[in-house]
Amino acid sequence: MNKNENEKLSLRLFIDLTRSNMTVQRELSNSLKDSGITLTQFAVIEALYHKGNLCVGEIKDLILTTSGNITVVISNLEKDKYIERVKDEIDKRKFIISLTDKGAKLVEKIYPIQKVKIIELLSCIDEENKKIISENLNKIWYKKQSNE
Repeated sequence: MNKNENEKLSLRLFIDLTRSNMTVQRELSNSLKDSGITLTQFAVIEALYHKGNLCVGEIKDLILTTSGNITVVISNLEKDKYIERVKDEIDKRKFIISLTDKGAKLVEKIYPIQKVKIIELLSCIDEENKKIISENLNKIWYKKQSNE
């Protein structure tokens, strides 16, 4: 493959990845409408449910969002009593975020629905291709991590 063909293929792949990601994100967001929370809010409470108490920076890194956005998301979840925010005993500049019983119940209700939706959306790809795609997409992420 010559350089021009490789460039065209890379750009085509980027468009396909973006479209696919947007489709999945839209479908998952739509399935949350009745719950009254956003996809990012769900990502936060789901991370806390599976990982336990985390500081804001850890949550931001886990769910791949920005510093500005995570602050608003955390504040809204706290206002709705899905999470609690407590100053870190060791580092007073940090807050530890924990899931409330109300937040845990919401995750327990929504997570199975989201899981089924993801499996359904990706059912058009066979198991072998899922492995190959996942391995190859991880190369992008790992390359970025090793350069930081």
